[in-house]
Amino acid sequence: MHLFNLYRIHENDIVDKEVLENPVFVESKRPGQVLPALCNEHQVNFFVAASIGVGFKSALLSKGIYVFIRKRVNEKNIIDTIKIFYMCETKKYP
Repeated sequence: MHLFNLYRIHENDIVDKEVLENPVFVESKRPGQVLPALCNEHQVNFFVAASIGVGFKSALLSKGIYVFIRKRVNEKNIIDTIKIFYMCETKKYP
């Protein structure tokens, strides 16, 4: 079974984790066809993945969802990515 993890993050902490079946595999469709709508439905602001196609990345960006590529995707890595993003956005560096 292929799963899709959604994390809710508040003040640099994961406050909720939801595991869904990945509709790409359930519906046999391309990521750009189903995941942007799912992300909007769940109010996703960031998408972190090990790899992503150009079309899917464009589909996410068109919905206002920031895309980050990381060699390894785990909970710590996701939190660190979000922290870096907000430091750059606010120009507050340690």
